Amino acid sequence: METINVELFGQDPKVERTISMAKNVAVTKATILIVGEIGVGKRSLGNLIHMNSNRANNPILVVDCTKGHKDVENAILGFSDEETGRFRKGAHETDNGGTVILANVDGLEDEFQKRIHKILVDLDDYDLDVRIVATT
Repeated sequence: METINVELFGQDPKVERTISMAKNVAVTKATILIVGEIGVGKRSLGNLIHMNSNRANNPILVVDCTKGHKDVENAILGFSDEETGRFRKGAHETDNGGTVILANVDGLEDEFQKRIHKILVDLDDYDLDVRIVATT
């Protein structure tokens, strides 16, 4: 689990409005897509949303989608490799009640974006109670 230290501030009205909007959406159950250029603080904004939600005391998992679709799928659903004996619990076991930030989701190929989308749409089938925040 990642330690979260969120400090977002700015005197520009656009920055203040963005922070205000993030805090307002934090109290909803909405799945969120944060779009922006590299280095503008999208992941920090996702952390801010988590910390201002009713999930703040629960885990947060950040998955870097540039590492490939299998990493994303394994992080959400877990995996088991009988051949090697390796396994990883999925977010439904380790992060239930928390937030999953899918960082750089636009880095996934279209085919895998669709697969991840299907998993997210069918969260109830996986007994998974997480909030999804995706960033580009």
